[in-house]
Amino acid sequence: MEHPALALAYFWFVPQVKLKFTQHPIKALAEVAAQQLFRYCANMDADFQMPFMELQQAERNIIGACSGLPLALELMGAVLYCDVRDEPRPLNDWEEALAALQHGQNAADSDGKLKHVLDISFRALGPVAQEMFLDVATVLQDQHKEGPLAVWKALPNRVGASLLLESLERRSLLSFTFNGWLEMHDVLAALGRGMVLTEGNHYFGSRLWVQDGNVMGAGEALPVAQLHRVLDTLTCATALQMMNLRNSSQLITLPDSISRLVSLRFLDLSHCTSLTRLPEPFGQLSALKVLALNECENLEVLPNSIGQLKQLQVLWLNQCKQLGQLPESFTQLTGLCELELHWCNALTRLPELFGRLAALESLSLSGGLVALPESIGELTGLKFLALCDINAPPLTFSQLVGLEQLAFEECQFVDLPESFGNLVGLKELSFFNCQQLWTLPESVSQLQALRKLHLTFCEGLVRLPSLFGQLIQLQELDLCGCSKLEALPDSFGA
Repeated sequence: MEHPALALAYFWFVPQVKLKFTQHPIKALAEVAAQQLFRYCANMDADFQMPFMELQQAERNIIGACSGLPLALELMGAVLYCDVRDEPRPLNDWEEALAALQHGQNAADSDGKLKHVLDISFRALGPVAQEMFLDVATVLQDQHKEGPLAVWKALPNRVGASLLLESLERRSLLSFTFNGWLEMHDVLAALGRGMVLTEGNHYFGSRLWVQDGNVMGAGEALPVAQLHRVLDTLTCATALQMMNLRNSSQLITLPDSISRLVSLRFLDLSHCTSLTRLPEPFGQLSALKVLALNECENLEVLPNSIGQLKQLQVLWLNQCKQLGQLPESFTQLTGLCELELHWCNALTRLPELFGRLAALESLSLSGGLVALPESIGELTGLKFLALCDINAPPLTFSQLVGLEQLAFEECQFVDLPESFGNLVGLKELSFFNCQQLWTLPESVSQLQALRKLHLTFCEGLVRLPSLFGQLIQLQELDLCGCSKLEALPDSFGA
């Protein structure tokens, strides 16, 4: 991603590694434009008058020290951001920022000056925000923000991630697209990667990722096909906490030496389309919190040792089309909080003891499942459930009294049992393209916490319950595409 205000040639040198970014000439901003950009990022109006002479001079000096470089101006403006618009931070903050900038004035070129400004902005972050910045720069690139937030929620040293993500955006260290995807300037990503790649740095060896087909973050860059060499030669395997090998189509399996990574907390193997299995020692990754296996189209089986991952909280197995079954040890994942199993078409059944996953809070299922096990009713801590292409929920379904959000998509049932009204905690309920559904049970009127009800493109729906009007908390009702529904019950709006 290229920053809208800056295009430049930037080279980052670390031992044995050279990161090169697209070359364009640096174009410095004129004085007036530089001040306007700085003030915009500092939450000050362009025509705002500084309250006293010392602040005026400090602002001029800081803008001058940025040498007209747009990214430098943005970052320094963010460092001196006014919490209240047009109320500048104390003079001491400005003087400290200026002193830090002046240390880099001897840099021979604009690249060196820019690097110095980036260092200042990074040091101004708290320790958790620094870790998050490095995550996005290395292992959590090019993702919708909900993905990294789910990862950070599971990591004990990423507390407050949602608010800190907003802080990183305000400091111009990353940005969001209009639909929520994370973006980071190439130069900023190079700063983060350089820290992880430089021996002697506090962050050295903490993350591994793939770039241009090579595994980065462990000294010498080697092809993914030589992952065994990378792991065998790690100088400090206990330092590695996050590894992203996504899109490594040549990766057929993982080496047994992966068991050395006893501190690994995050592993992304998504889109590794040649991966057929995981090694049996995989269960020795005792610290693993998040495992992503989305679109591993040829993954046939999970190792029996997976049940040893007692710390695992998030597991994504979407579109693993060849995965035929889950091992019985799967039900030993007693720490699992979030599980996604969308479109695993070869998977027809879940383990009978699936209900032992007592910590599960979010569950998404779709694809070839013939039926759900009766034990699913034991998941009383479940808060979110999404079911797609399911013939019918089991009778124990009504025991999920902790459910707050429930979504059915393209399901084949014609109605639901009266016991459905036992789900009294439901706040959001949706049916999408459930064309066989012709009505809802009368007991739906017991869902007094329900705020949103979507019945979208349920073409077979002919009536709503007579006591539908008793849903006094309902704020949002969507009946789009319910072509056979001719009238609302008399109780509606009463």
